[in-house]
Amino acid sequence: MNKILLVDFGATHIKSTVYSAFDDRWDSFNKIISPQNVSDIPGQFVVPQARLTKIFKDICEMHKKDGYEAIFIASQMHGFVAVDANNKPLTDYISWQDQRGQMLDIENFSKITGMKNRIGLPVHNLAHMVNVENKFDKTIKILTLPELLTNVDGKSENIVHNSMAAATGFYDIHKETPSEEILSLIKHDVRLNKSTPNIEIAGYYGDIPIYVGIGDLQAAIRGVDTGENDAILVNVGTGSQVSVISDTKARPPGIEYRPYVGDRHLHTITHIPAGRAMNTLIKPFQDMGIDCWAKMRDFSVATVADSDLEVDFAVFESATGYADGGSIKGIKENNFNIDNILASFVRQMCLQYVRYIKKFDCNPDLKWVILSGGIPKSIPALPSLVTIYTEKSCITSFSDIDETLYGLSKIARLYANR
Repeated sequence: MNKILLVDFGATHIKSTVYSAFDDRWDSFNKIISPQNVSDIPGQFVVPQARLTKIFKDICEMHKKDGYEAIFIASQMHGFVAVDANNKPLTDYISWQDQRGQMLDIENFSKITGMKNRIGLPVHNLAHMVNVENKFDKTIKILTLPELLTNVDGKSENIVHNSMAAATGFYDIHKETPSEEILSLIKHDVRLNKSTPNIEIAGYYGDIPIYVGIGDLQAAIRGVDTGENDAILVNVGTGSQVSVISDTKARPPGIEYRPYVGDRHLHTITHIPAGRAMNTLIKPFQDMGIDCWAKMRDFSVATVADSDLEVDFAVFESATGYADGGSIKGIKENNFNIDNILASFVRQMCLQYVRYIKKFDCNPDLKWVILSGGIPKSIPALPSLVTIYTEKSCITSFSDIDETLYGLSKIARLYANR
């Protein structure tokens, strides 16, 4: 198998390309803006599932001229669609940015799932839809976005990769199955597809196999994975994570666990406020006609390091470190100007990563930092600042193609011919 269609369904953009495995070549790169929230109810973030399915079909049709033989998908996580027993959608896509459900008090949640309990996880939003809204009157099944897409022609194998299953908040990382204890909190008959650690065929578009979709975090990290387990991997995009690849599930205190690919594992800190939070903070200035991203791109390391405002980036409730919303502190008579404000945003964004990177200092093998994602491309001073503040060598991993698609290509090359 040579030509493979790669598709990344991100929260900001949907990207696709055809990868030629024999000669390591990329063709027909395409990028569109992801469909956004259609709900006018505060706290809800709903994307039409029919729109997502149509986009996927359009991508598959658009690239047919390239003669691809398989399809691999990476996807944003922590979202879901409720379907009936025949995989017919009963809801639209409830995004990870949806915060309708109160956070359930689940004993041993972190021990069972590997994740911190936070608002916005599917388990909480589904509990609200079932227990409060009485939304469903028959058995339902919960699908992640890749599961919805692999059923595009009604040929789903009804499986889900562990990386996506774990993102729902229902998954027991030790048993590698849905947790009956957590499912029992939903006062309804709820099913999930069988989870698998393997990269295997999950559905078909016509007669073209669609492989089981993986989390965009795992795909992006695979794109910068050196195989040496000696680097701290910092992805800075719409959302953000600080991660380490490990050969064991055991992780340092306060660090979350995620399934990875192959027989390795991810130790990670997720939901770090990044691009989404930055856009919230700069919006008033953008509305005044100031090109904030252009200014931040041009800042020198010294300008950022000398800024002196304190900024809390946790502006949304599911963000790591959220208290009562974000803030700007330290305003004085002569320092509240646009350059100092924006430079302080950059410095404080960098410093939050320094805090999280230091949580991995118990592992002496982690000698350097790899930055990936869209924001390091937009703010060139970041790598030097990370080096200054952490005293670790820091590099950026910018492939000619998007990191997530690049990681997906490495997975496809390994598994498509098995």
